[in-house]
Amino acid sequence: RYENVHRMQHKDGHWVYILDRGQVMERNEAGEVVRFTGTHTDVTELYRLQNDLAETVEKYDAVSDITGLGIFETNFETNRVVCNQRFRDIYGLPANPSLKLSDLIEPLHPKDSERVLAYIRDHSQNLLGGTIEYRIRVEGRTKWCRAATRYIKNTQGEVVSTVAVLDITDEKDREYELESAVSELREERQKRPKCYL
Repeated sequence: RYENVHRMQHKDGHWVYILDRGQVMERNEAGEVVRFTGTHTDVTELYRLQNDLAETVEKYDAVSDITGLGIFETNFETNRVVCNQRFRDIYGLPANPSLKLSDLIEPLHPKDSERVLAYIRDHSQNLLGGTIEYRIRVEGRTKWCRAATRYIKNTQGEVVSTVAVLDITDEKDREYELESAVSELREERQKRPKCYL
């Protein structure tokens, strides 16, 4: 068997990608090839789509780098999860490309897991988008996440979700510090004697 992809100049002058396949159909008694058949298939459009996809992935990676967004897609029929490196960093996941939905549910904070699972059930069944904030436990540390979700049916009729996740731990820490400072100020104010003029 023989299979190769190469470029050829079309009779109109432009260049195309050709998938060349062939195989020996018959040999003589000496083992020499007597008959060989094959096909040429124009796969230019496939190569164009692959290049477009590579450019799109590059753009998503750039957006992810700029914004800090972790992005993942889940197919609920196959239980397959595909994600970018930033998402793996947020969740503390290994570089292993094979992920399942359970790998994303496992780190959920015990106080948030039921709420997040209910959100996933409701939004995936009703094909709703939305946002949700929740906590995860990564390497003994609690992180806050904000996720923007979109649930759709793909061309095979399978429910898939696209999710953009932002680590908002620093924002939540500042919020907590501000609330603590306000609370301390209120307590201080209540301790002071009231003064009337």
